[in-house]
Amino acid sequence: CKTFSKKVCKMELLPYVHDGVYNATILSEGESAELYKTFYSGQQYRLAICGAKELPPIHFQVLDADKNVLYDNAKNKYSSVWDFSLQASQQLMISIQVETSDEISDEIPSGCVSVLIGFLNEENKLSH
Repeated sequence: CKTFSKKVCKMELLPYVHDGVYNATILSEGESAELYKTFYSGQQYRLAICGAKELPPIHFQVLDADKNVLYDNAKNKYSSVWDFSLQASQQLMISIQVETSDEISDEIPSGCVSVLIGFLNEENKLSH
């Protein structure tokens, strides 16, 4: 799963710089996971969520400490990336759900789901 994250998902961060942390797990259709991460004000971030191609769409939401939804990719055709910056440093929750497919099959699809975070450093900002 870590190899999948490095080879496939990391590309979605460009031109952002990966923070060096690989958050990845195997999820099956209908399963969900949560990740808590601190983000700092004044920094441009890119959040990239990607899953193995055999999985149905991956729905993710970013919520603040009060459970307010800051971003919902279902409102953006299940986009796999979100670029953002915050007014104040805070811990956010990234909620991931592998959607259920309408297809009937004997096997429930499962595969790697990766959450990567990148940031723009000063050099990237200049060339951006």
